[in-house]
Amino acid sequence: MSTGTGSDEALAPPAAGWKRANALAAAGDWAGAADAFQRQAEAAPGDAGAWIGLARARGRNGEYRAMHAAALRACAAGPRGWPHALALARLLRGLHETRALAALADGLSAHAGRASVDDMVALADALGDEDLHEAALAWLDRAVQREPGHAPARYVRGSTRLFLGDMQGARDDLERAVAAAPHFAHAHRRLSQLRDRDPAGARARIARMRAERDRVDPGSEHDIHFSHALFDELHDLGEHAAAWPELVRGMRAKRAALRYDAGADLALVVNPSFFPGSLTAEVLAAHYVAVADASPIPILIYNVPKFTHLNIPVAAVARAATHPNIVGIKDSAGDIGQIIELLRACPSDFSVLLGNSPAFLSGLQVGATGGILALANVAPRECVAIYDLVAQGRLAEAKALQFRLMPVGRAVTAGYGVPGLKAALDLLGYTGGSPRLPLRPLEPAKVEELRAILVEAGLLG
Repeated sequence: MSTGTGSDEALAPPAAGWKRANALAAAGDWAGAADAFQRQAEAAPGDAGAWIGLARARGRNGEYRAMHAAALRACAAGPRGWPHALALARLLRGLHETRALAALADGLSAHAGRASVDDMVALADALGDEDLHEAALAWLDRAVQREPGHAPARYVRGSTRLFLGDMQGARDDLERAVAAAPHFAHAHRRLSQLRDRDPAGARARIARMRAERDRVDPGSEHDIHFSHALFDELHDLGEHAAAWPELVRGMRAKRAALRYDAGADLALVVNPSFFPGSLTAEVLAAHYVAVADASPIPILIYNVPKFTHLNIPVAAVARAATHPNIVGIKDSAGDIGQIIELLRACPSDFSVLLGNSPAFLSGLQVGATGGILALANVAPRECVAIYDLVAQGRLAEAKALQFRLMPVGRAVTAGYGVPGLKAALDLLGYTGGSPRLPLRPLEPAKVEELRAILVEAGLLG
């Protein structure tokens, strides 16, 4: 973070350019805003603010690689103040750039005295979202040392200590958050998750939550958290008749809220698979229509028979495809004949997407819309290149590229599974991290096998 006012002025791009870039962004002209911020960044390459603005605009314009590059340029430049630092931290969190985020937080330690408590909590929140809990705790310790009664700091600190296994410390912080802000439903709910540590206090917690819920707006986020926490407490006490209405209240409020802020462009919906003998084409079509009727966002049907042990019939997809909120299917069966049948049976504006990388080229050749591939996580440019080459009729080149990628596609799916995919991302300089339990990280010897496959495919030097 720069500290000299003279250097800051030298780095600052012309005010008129900033005004234009921000005006274009406010108007939703993200392509224009990106061009304007690009000029600002080129005029002052050491100004992190210009790169942050460019990264945001590129992201909103769907240019995610350019967004990533601009965010890293902002890191290299270094933020000039806490507003820029937090904006950059949020960008890095969204990009899952864990190492860069950790380095940013470490560098900001020297400037902690210039941060407000809210700034510290916001940074800690971003760190915690990327599982950097120790780094988050260090910032939260600073925050509560400066302002012991700051409810959000106590809440985030309590949650962080819970993730780190300090259950008593978590309870202490969460109780202090509730004492500072009795209506703070998030803290009440987190405390309820620790109820096994204090079963004798259940009645007091229930009474306290009911009293505070009466003070919040019905259907609000606070109402949702209070209702779910009350369900958990009452259910554990065996008072099911009282518990279930609390769950219904919370779910109804949450569903209503999701209609206005789904947080996603569409939902990928896997089929039910229990009692497969009863799951006829008619039943499955009716299921997807019901989901689409209730969904606030469009849905994609997800056919993955390797894991569900049920192949969704083409007839079911064709019936469901006429619903305006069902926009396509991700088909991972790997059966090109079935892809052809789907293309014949479904409306022309219904997207048929391959979910199986060995079938990707063949599917595109017969008219599939595109793909959602595990392979694309480690070879995104190459997968896009296959799509583009097919569109241009350059099939021999597309075939050669598909063949080169086949061992990689097998390695990150059937070969080494999710641990292999995460290890490949780490090897390529991204952040794969560890898989969730019960899966375990790839063994070192297999990591080296995977490295050789990536090198052979030209993805790793």
